[in-house]
This record gives sequence, C-alpha cells and structure tokens, in this order.
Amino acid sequence: MKLNLANPATGCQKMIDLEDDKKLGIFMEKRLAAEVEADALGDEFKGYVLKIMGGQDKQGFPMKQGVLTKDRVRLMLSKGEQCCRGYGMRKGERYRKSVRGCIIGHNISVLHCIIVKKGPEELPGLTDKSIPRRLGPKRASKLRKLFNLTKDGIPRRLGPKRASKLRKLFNLTDKSIPRRLGPKRASKLRKLFNLTDKSIPRRLGPKRASKLRKLFNLTKDDDVRKFVIRREVPSKEEGGKPRDSKAPKIQRLVTPVTLQRKRARMGIKKTRQIKAKVEAAEYAKMLAVRSKEAKEKKMDKISQRKSQRDSQRKDE
Repeated sequence: MKLNLANPATGCQKMIDLEDDKKLGIFMEKRLAAEVEADALGDEFKGYVLKIMGGQDKQGFPMKQGVLTKDRVRLMLSKGEQCCRGYGMRKGERYRKSVRGCIIGHNISVLHCIIVKKGPEELPGLTDKSIPRRLGPKRASKLRKLFNLTKDGIPRRLGPKRASKLRKLFNLTDKSIPRRLGPKRASKLRKLFNLTDKSIPRRLGPKRASKLRKLFNLTKDDDVRKFVIRREVPSKEEGGKPRDSKAPKIQRLVTPVTLQRKRARMGIKKTRQIKAKVEAAEYAKMLAVRSKEAKEKKMDKISQRKSQRDSQRKDE
C-alpha cells in the first residue's frame, strides 16, 4: 500500500511505500476521517497523528464517505456528489457509478492522510520546508482565521457589490459613485474624470447599411458599398507599399440577389402550404369514402341477419 502524506501547515506532500503488515495494521478496519497515531510507522513518526482523508482501491475506484463496507458497490450518484464530477450531465440526471466503501481493507492501494499533530522530530520533505501558497483561501471563515479578523471585518477578494454596503465600507455619501468597475458610457466617464469631448478616430467604420447611410447622409437609392471605410494593411517590409486594403462585410444590405433569395424562400413556403392543403383535402376525402364503405358493409350484414331470421320464422 502507498501512503500519501500531506502537511497543510507547510504545503508539502510525500508518497511512502508500506509493505510491512505490522505498519499497515494501524490503518486496517479504520474509517474515513478517523485519526490514527503514527508511532508504528517508524521512530521518526513518534508523536505524529494522521487523519485519513480518502483512498483508492487497486482498480482505481475512490472511497466514499458514508458507505459502511469494505467492498465495492454501485450507487446512483448525481452531479456534484462525492465521487461524481458530473461532466456532461444534465440537471437531475443520475449515473450508477462504482465506489469503494469507507472502511479500509486489503484492497486499498493508495491512502491519503494529512498531519493533524506534529511530533518532536522533523520529517524530511514534509515538515522541514514550506511551500508558499499560490492562491489564498476563498471561504470567509478561513480568511478570518488566516488574518485574525472579527466578524465585522470584510474578508473579501473583490469587495461588496451593493451600493449601500460600499457607502458604509468607505464612508461615502449618497452622491458619490460606489462602483466596483466604474461607468461604461463615454459621457459619464468624461463627467467622472473631467475629460474633454475630444473624439478618438475609429479604426473601423460602421458595418450596418443603415448606419452607413446615416454617417454619409445617403438615400436608399445610393450604393452603400462604395462608402465603406477601407483599412490599408501595411507591408511587412519597412518603407514598402501597403499590401492590400480591408473592408468590413456590410450587414443588412439589400441587393437584387438578397431579394431574389427572399422571393425563392417565399415561393417554397407557398408551395408547401398549397401542397399541405391539397394533401389534407385528399385525406379527408379518403376518410369519407372509407367511412361510407364501412357503413354500407354494416348495413348489409344487418339486412342479411334480418332476412335469415325471417326465413327461420316461416319454416317454423
């Protein structure tokens, strides 16, 4: 069995191979989240206490908390549950997945533990060095614990979003702008930072036909394609001629081709409607004929039975 040890205080991690049954005996019949004294693992582990966090069996199936067995079982799991990531699953969908029980047995190949209590001796690779955390904690309680904050402190990464809470945090008045990202509109940005109305030339012109007509005061009879703002592509060599010019594709442009395509679409739609009406009429006609034939057959049978009864009465 492999023992994966982690020290949350230093951020270090180490894998140990255990082949001695005496050393493995301290973990047998234990459950997940149980604390084990690690004195039997060696002299360097004296005084250390380990907490069992998880494990995998020899086939790679993970242990699941709450399944009180050593064997492997198949459970119906939904997205977000332990041992079920739920990639590609819909809301409310459940899969039947194989998991190992929470009791440790001989089928476990890897056991994950953390150091809860440190002993007098240092463990090389676990307690003798510390690895700085790349990202800090996210949970509010853990942030308060890390920075020794009270509940009045605000351990947030981005700060509050609500205007009233921002005013309370920074002692702002109602006239101030407590925004996390600031305004987006150009006029409000100029007002906020006392900017002038100096316009910045656009790198690309408008693409929509109506906006092009509005920009150049064109009528609907004018060809909008001649007024598209083109951009020259500079050459790769210094001082060379520009390679080419680029222009945006005009959106919502009405041309004879688009009108022809629209007429074709409408024609297909009308033919489908006419075809549906004709087929519905034919179907109704066929149903009427079949119902009439069925009615005639029924009346023939009734008349035959009546004639048979009359003949039987005459014979009597």
